[in-house]
Amino acid sequence: MEKFTVRQMIPNTAPESYRLKIWFDVTTPKELLFFESIMERISINHDVLFTTGSSPMVAELCSIRNLCPTQVGEFGGTDRSQRLTIQVDRAAALSSLAQKFKPDVVISSCSIEASRVSFGLGIPHMGFSNTPYNESICRRSIPLITKLFTPSY
Repeated sequence: MEKFTVRQMIPNTAPESYRLKIWFDVTTPKELLFFESIMERISINHDVLFTTGSSPMVAELCSIRNLCPTQVGEFGGTDRSQRLTIQVDRAAALSSLAQKFKPDVVISSCSIEASRVSFGLGIPHMGFSNTPYNESICRRSIPLITKLFTPSY
């Protein structure tokens, strides 16, 4: 079986009819580092929407790496009620943005809000997860994801 590099598999230019609209939702610095090169490479041939919450660590890393995400929603909360309100508000804002951008696919690391929005709008969602022990996030996102990618150990 012949092996191909990513550079060989993805042509430098794609005809307009093959251009996809791809939405990446990044919520942690680790996810930003994971998706950065993928977003950079994909943006050559496709339209990319890159969203984050208002996490100070993600914002600082974006600044260091000269990235300009669309910041949507707040981050944190001191108790469950406040966190729920923040998540619902962020999901509503992401829903409005997604309806304007009209993505063909959503890619995230099991973002709860991106999972809810993509499921609600009928957009395929590719989720990446290497933290199965994070039950709270997994229970609210994985059932709504179209395709889940996990590392093999």
